[in-house]
Amino acid sequence: MALLAQEKAGEIEPLFKQLTADPNASASRKRLMQAVLTILNGSRDAALADDPALNYADAAEILFLIQRLSSGRDGAMSG
Repeated sequence: MALLAQEKAGEIEPLFKQLTADPNASASRKRLMQAVLTILNGSRDAALADDPALNYADAAEILFLIQRLSSGRDGAMSG
């Protein structure tokens, strides 16, 4: 999680790709990992959570991550 907090997509991307390739991973989990990588690469599009393949909890995690990363940047700019 430290890599996520630091937005180090380059370091975590190989791990996420490996986990996404796991045949035992659910479709929702695979989509969650893809969305997190997209977010770490700069997207803050809340529509990432609208993917019908995501379960409710994973969609909520995407929105939470976007909110946390966006508020952190806004706070740094205004303060």
